Amino acid sequence: MKIAVALPDPPNFLYDLHPYILGDEDNHTILVDEITDDCDFLIGWSVTQMDKIEKLHKQCPNVPMINYNWDIYKWVWTTPRDGEYDYKRYGELLKESLEVWCPSESVVKRNKEYFGIEKNHIIKTSAQLFDPKGVIKDRRYILNAMRDMPDKTLHWFKKACEELDIPYQETNKRLGWEAYKEVVQNCSFVVCPMYEASTGGLTLIEAYRLGKPVLMSDSYYQGGQDYFGDRAEYFKHDSYEDFKAKVKDMWENPRKVDIEDAILFTDQYTSKVMAESVLNRLKELKK
Repeated sequence: MKIAVALPDPPNFLYDLHPYILGDEDNHTILVDEITDDCDFLIGWSVTQMDKIEKLHKQCPNVPMINYNWDIYKWVWTTPRDGEYDYKRYGELLKESLEVWCPSESVVKRNKEYFGIEKNHIIKTSAQLFDPKGVIKDRRYILNAMRDMPDKTLHWFKKACEELDIPYQETNKRLGWEAYKEVVQNCSFVVCPMYEASTGGLTLIEAYRLGKPVLMSDSYYQGGQDYFGDRAEYFKHDSYEDFKAKVKDMWENPRKVDIEDAILFTDQYTSKVMAESVLNRLKELKK
């Protein structure tokens, strides 16, 4: 197959998929930010690449287009951030797609609700799994590594920790990779307080692999449930008091995670596995 892709500039973890696709027993070619009429597919990997995707699609409109929509939330319409992406325009691009790929069922639901898109297919994302540096420790602080978003539960984490007098970190992944890994490796447990999150945040997976317990919302739009199932702890999405009680309980009664089992479990979230999912789906669509 010959595959055109619109990708963010490197370094980006999506480039890690390419060696596995190129190394398949069949012959494949990947064109990054380029397209020719003989391509089998065009894959747009993010709303951030919308301009590129539109340009490539117009250049070769007969090449079937697939878009990976990582997330779409209610607050995009009600309380958008400064400089928010044009999701109305992106929705029109998604509608022109042969298929829209999503990381979780929560995004599938929103695609249907906001854009009327029925041709959705879930391809779970990989995480940036890493080996610990030195001994994994519990330095007694809770970690929320979600980026700031105008989610209705945005301030629950900080508020609960301060009311309970529990040390915490909110990295927002601004630390740099090495410092970020150290913060993840040494936390007590990791939390996603958001009502809506397409994956719950990939930090959950990275931390769980190191033996860190996970707490997230039981919301209908919490995609992290697709990734963890009953391996995570959940709080009632519409109850701050329940969230606070769960944080307090997990702090006072530390959970134990079997690291060997966690490693085996999170092996399904490697770049190799995601690349295989992408390639298998493309082969199905090409039949």
